[in-house]
Amino acid sequence: MKKLNLLTFLSIFEAGMFSNSASAQAEDFPRMGEIIVKSPGAGRFLDAPGVEAMVITAEEIGRMQAGSLPELLNSISSIHLTERGAAGSQADISIRGSSIEGVLLLINGVRAQDPQTGHFLLDIPLGLESVERIEILAGGGSTLYGSTASGGIVNIVTREKGFSKVGLAIGSFGGKKGSAGISGKSGKVKMTAGAQWERSDGHSPGTDLQTEGIDGSGSWRSGRWHIRWNAGMMQRHFGARGFYGSYPSFEEVTAVQAGVNGLCVLN
Repeated sequence: MKKLNLLTFLSIFEAGMFSNSASAQAEDFPRMGEIIVKSPGAGRFLDAPGVEAMVITAEEIGRMQAGSLPELLNSISSIHLTERGAAGSQADISIRGSSIEGVLLLINGVRAQDPQTGHFLLDIPLGLESVERIEILAGGGSTLYGSTASGGIVNIVTREKGFSKVGLAIGSFGGKKGSAGISGKSGKVKMTAGAQWERSDGHSPGTDLQTEGIDGSGSWRSGRWHIRWNAGMMQRHFGARGFYGSYPSFEEVTAVQAGVNGLCVLN
């Protein structure tokens, strides 16, 4: 009976020692501080590290002497254009060898892709004169923008600064091109309007091209609010080099695009 009491006492003593030892080790174990992980919101991909971003300003666009938006984009090393006819016809964009479905096109941050096909990215009624800058993200943007941005993002920002411009060009194969743009301000509202026209007989039968387009954009700022809008319409007739049928084949496209977005600064 005494032996049983002694064993019970020793078992209780050892359990208490183990408990105190474990408690002391738990208190001495280093603890990490609180970790907060944040992701930048939509429209802030240029601030994200680890990606290649490029901004082409209006001044740089003027020095590049490009005749159209597709021609300007095609001059960038990371971008490849797939055209279905002569230069200036229907075109798609790929970035760093991506598929054309993996490039997202935005105008003032608003998606501008064809909802039926997911491509024909440059069937947009927007002249080069109306462009303030072009933001290009080469690489994956799917985290913020979905699978359509797996190859990259092209964001076209329309003009807000005052300007007026008229252009005329004449080239070989009956090529003629004209464009005009103007902007103004009335109180808190800024407006920009542009028009484009192009005609070419093409370098061979079935490669002719004719394009007409108009576009307009504007913005309104008041207090914490900044609202931007844009709209346009384009009609294009071009020879498609047998892409849509037996040679020669022709395609006629009418595109209408419009977008509105707003930003409210809370702080």
